[in-house]
Amino acid sequence: AAIYRLNFLVNKIVSIPTLPASVISTNGFVNTDGHISLSASNTRNVRVAKTSSGEAGVAYVDFSIGTTTTGVLKYAYRDGRLISSSWRVNTIPGVTAPSSPYLAYDHLDRPWISYFDATNFRFYLLTNSSTDGTGTWSSYVFPLTPTGIYVLPATNDTSIAMVQSGSVKIPVMTVLDNTNTGGRSVRSARFDMTTASWSSPVSIYVPGATGTSGLTTFADELGNMSVAFLDRTTGANNFLKYSQSEDGGVTFS
Repeated sequence: AAIYRLNFLVNKIVSIPTLPASVISTNGFVNTDGHISLSASNTRNVRVAKTSSGEAGVAYVDFSIGTTTTGVLKYAYRDGRLISSSWRVNTIPGVTAPSSPYLAYDHLDRPWISYFDATNFRFYLLTNSSTDGTGTWSSYVFPLTPTGIYVLPATNDTSIAMVQSGSVKIPVMTVLDNTNTGGRSVRSARFDMTTASWSSPVSIYVPGATGTSGLTTFADELGNMSVAFLDRTTGANNFLKYSQSEDGGVTFS
């Protein structure tokens, strides 16, 4: 697939409005039973998304137990859109050493969460039968097997784009594999919710030895999908790379 290099100029002088402390505290999600450690692993450990009606959800890794290998994957759902709306926090069972979670909602507002298992070296896709996470959790292994843990600054990121197909949104999961002895890669696969099966992973990009990080994906209502990530290959000068699909993640250019 063709890869496009994007160059950005960033103005680091930012004007931040001052808000009353009560507004910031009341309107924010407070994880009272743990903490999110971003410096412990240098990976993206929190992802926010919203349902079709605007309620917010958060997938994150709680590292309060100790090390990065003992983190707990959690899903928090805000039951309403008011400042006073409460949060429902769910600990997702059966998850080991999670990192790089990603959250998206399908056409039925069911949450879908992807992550990398840093102990068993697998990429996973999870979903719950209820929007608030109180239903049954189902887990699916992404059809790619890394052979070890990544070496920073490269990370084994995951991402989900919900591709529209008629009235249905189809999960398309993309991963950064920075450990496979068969070659590092950026790969994507579509998940069939009816048969609970995957398409063959599509190779989007093959980086050099230093790998990739910072993955994100997006899909619009027409089935177009975009993938962006940071190429950390020596000599690439940390360029942001971009690829697109016009057929819902079947092919990329």
